[in-house]
Amino acid sequence: MIDIYVDMEYTFYKIQVGNECYVGSTKNFKNRMSEHKYNCRNEKKRIYNIKVYKSIREVGWDKIDVMIIDKIIYNSKHEAFDMETKYMNMFDAKLNSRYPKRSMKEYYEANKERIAERDRKKYRESNQEMIRERGKKYYQANKEEIAEKKKQYYEANKEKMKEKIPCQICDKMLRKDCMKKHIKKIH
Repeated sequence: MIDIYVDMEYTFYKIQVGNECYVGSTKNFKNRMSEHKYNCRNEKKRIYNIKVYKSIREVGWDKIDVMIIDKIIYNSKHEAFDMETKYMNMFDAKLNSRYPKRSMKEYYEANKERIAERDRKKYRESNQEMIRERGKKYYQANKEEIAEKKKQYYEANKEKMKEKIPCQICDKMLRKDCMKKHIKKIH
């Protein structure tokens, strides 16, 4: 791969927003700060809602600290990206949405749990009726087994279920399983 940016000075900077920060690099610091301000204010921009801009809008531009970390001349942008990644790790840059040179595979590996939860939630929302129907069918097909398991659970936990606790509002002693009904009806 041929790199067209030979012997370019890169400025590495940090935007401190409260206890969290964003780390970036640029060849033109003044223009990059203008871009950040524009992207932060312009709702039509696709990146309007990334973490760093949301955080800046919460506190305001006048309450953030922008600091130049370093200025270094590199032979390629890839060398600069490596250094930016090191600074991101060094400062624990939680407001960065992307890491330079990170592949999609590496992104998915690092965010596996969050992506899986998001996908599960989307699936549940878009398939609510089908999931409900599947549950009803399962219940109908396994009524006796479900009833037997409930009976076994009741037998194993009979004493615990009979245990009474005081109502937080009126101090009346009730079983745990009756508390919601009591609060709904009486209070």
